[in-house]
Amino acid sequence: MDDPPSLYRVYSILRASHSLSIPTFEQWARKIVTDASSDDLHELGSEIPQGVDLIEVLNLGRSFALPGVVKRVMYELLKDEVFMQRSDDRDDGGSNLTAKLSLDDVLLLTSARAKLQLRWIRETVKFPRAQMKVPCLPSFIFCRKGGAGLAQLGRG
Repeated sequence: MDDPPSLYRVYSILRASHSLSIPTFEQWARKIVTDASSDDLHELGSEIPQGVDLIEVLNLGRSFALPGVVKRVMYELLKDEVFMQRSDDRDDGGSNLTAKLSLDDVLLLTSARAKLQLRWIRETVKFPRAQMKVPCLPSFIFCRKGGAGLAQLGRG
C-alpha cells in the first residue's frame, strides 16, 4: 500500500475487487483513484498523472459513484481545445481516435464552454465608472459648450 501500482492497474483492481466483492481492495482502489483525480480547488492547477486515460477515469467515476472524479475529469476535458478527441493519422491513411467521448458528453462540454465564455465576457467588460471618464480637451467637439450633453443624448 505504500508503493501503489500504476493507475492503469489500480483501475483494474477497482473493477475486479468490485466484481468479486472484496471491499478492502475496492476501498483502497477508490482512494487511489479519488486522490489521483482530486476535485479539490487547490489541486485543479496540478497535472493529471502521466498516462492517465481521462475517458476511462470518467467512466470509472460514473460507474463507481465518484462524483469528485467525474467533476475533475470533465474540468480537464473542458480545458482541452478539442476535449481530448484527437485523431492520429496512420500510414494507411486511416484515422484513429485516441479517446472517445459520448455525443452527450461532447454536447455537455460544448454547452459548458459556451456558458463559461459568455460569463467571462460579461465579467471582463465591466469597468468602474471612475476609469471611464475621458478628460475633456479643448480640441474635442463634444467638450465645447453643450456638446457633452448632446453626446450623451446621442445627438452630437
